[in-house]
Amino acid sequence: MKLIKFRSLQSKLDFDRVAATINSNEFWHDNRKQQNDVFEMSPIFNTDFSFDEFSIFLDYLCYEQSFDRNRATDLRSKWLQDQLDKNSFFSDAMKMKTAFTTKIDNFGICSFSSADAISNPRLWGTYAGGGTGIAIETDLGKLKPNDGIFKVTYKKSRPIISLSEYIKTGFIAESRTAVMQKVLATKSRVWIDEHEIRHVSLSANTLERVGTISKVIFGPKSDRLQAEKNVLIAQIPGHIQICEARPSDASYDVKLIPYSSKKRSQN
Repeated sequence: MKLIKFRSLQSKLDFDRVAATINSNEFWHDNRKQQNDVFEMSPIFNTDFSFDEFSIFLDYLCYEQSFDRNRATDLRSKWLQDQLDKNSFFSDAMKMKTAFTTKIDNFGICSFSSADAISNPRLWGTYAGGGTGIAIETDLGKLKPNDGIFKVTYKKSRPIISLSEYIKTGFIAESRTAVMQKVLATKSRVWIDEHEIRHVSLSANTLERVGTISKVIFGPKSDRLQAEKNVLIAQIPGHIQICEARPSDASYDVKLIPYSSKKRSQN
């Protein structure tokens, strides 16, 4: 799988970050509060505390904290007989939810687009300095289950996470994966044309390798920053292919043209 990272070259800071990314093969990961979506990782938490939620919570206590199973059975019976103070259990379960969301706040996110996004002129305009910037292609090779790659799904409504789903994340791996997908990789449909695929790191505000950088594509208007472009080309390692994006003659798509080895040798 190949991913695309659009980058601006509008400032010296932009340029330095791009050069560092290309030469180190590492991408910067922000936390969710630094993303451009105001609803980033903001599911709706369903606070209904049903008998099923309560039963799952007891299972968690027995599994993780050696809670007495006979005691758990007795508490289930008291619930059904309406003889139980439920508020204390709800409070404990909410603490688990808070701990989970705090952990999410510490995650780092690096957003990419799928490979076919390279032909999308809006993404060049929005995320690559109006087309004057670049796109970095990275090759993920063969993915493994724990590589931290999430394909974003786009929904009309915000995802709803139930209390039992949060509780299950503490002791069931499959549930943890499902909740992570909901929380980490669900966005509004207004973002659908970004075709986002994101890499999630356990730590925010850090650099981390995501695949192997295989290609650098200069934007359709990159000639406006020719001096910066020439300096950057001189820094790109020889094994990384260079291309230029150009408007298509017959459609609204953007096409790629390989950068000639002769022009490259002149930089």
